Amino acid sequence: MALGVAVLGTGRIGGRYIDVVRETDGVEMKVVAEPREEQVADLKARYPDMDFVADYREALAAEGVDVVIGTLPHWLHHEAGIDAVNAGKHVFLEKPMALTVADCDEMLAAARANGKLLMTAHTQRYYPYNQKIKEIIDSQELGEFVMAHVMWHKPLAPESRPP
Repeated sequence: MALGVAVLGTGRIGGRYIDVVRETDGVEMKVVAEPREEQVADLKARYPDMDFVADYREALAAEGVDVVIGTLPHWLHHEAGIDAVNAGKHVFLEKPMALTVADCDEMLAAARANGKLLMTAHTQRYYPYNQKIKEIIDSQELGEFVMAHVMWHKPLAPESRPP
């Protein structure tokens, strides 16, 4: 049985999640929530078999949705995350999880209370070199860990960034 997925928001990265879900075994793309028609016109043309709704709450109520991928504006992460776990969905949110620590704590408490998973897209934790660094820190072979400063360089690619 495939897990049903809803994508909430199709901004800078949300549309890519649709492709990833459709290409992944064991999951099924169920519904996309996006209030901006101009933002989904191309997606609707490319995926005429998919459901699109304007309000994310409609996606949470859609039949067969088990997991929610949230790519909404940052200020909506808290509300949508809590609404999703309260609706019985597991949640994968783009970063940041929320705008305040208190909001994050509230989201985690709601996920626990509902027995649902809540994850933020800090996916670099799974990169082998980051796992190795964590292993070295945990081993304390270099002494007690006090602080780390990491810098990551990548091309700016202004043509692919939102205005």
